Amino acid sequence: MNLLFKIIYATHANGTHHKLALDALRHLQCERADQWRAVFLKHAEQYLIGSKLPDKEFKDFKNHVLHVRDDYWGGAPEKAESWYNLCVRALREQKFEEAVWSAGILSH
Repeated sequence: MNLLFKIIYATHANGTHHKLALDALRHLQCERADQWRAVFLKHAEQYLIGSKLPDKEFKDFKNHVLHVRDDYWGGAPEKAESWYNLCVRALREQKFEEAVWSAGILSH
């Protein structure tokens, strides 16, 4: 990982959600993975904010889970699909800050 990643991880990754979101960037596997990482790191503040929003702001704990044994209680699949669609739309429209923010929420 590059120096910017290491600095952000060391100084701004406060807690599990931040660390998991940043760790996900290590696993990008595509032809332009380094360039995509650079986009995410450019908007790291929004990415990290997004990673904690479901707990801090939305408080939509039902959408955190899917309980298979309880008749599939929980809204995680639908909510994840919704945030994924928002992220993809923002990427298509080249609204990268919004896309990174949505991806942060998805990382939760």
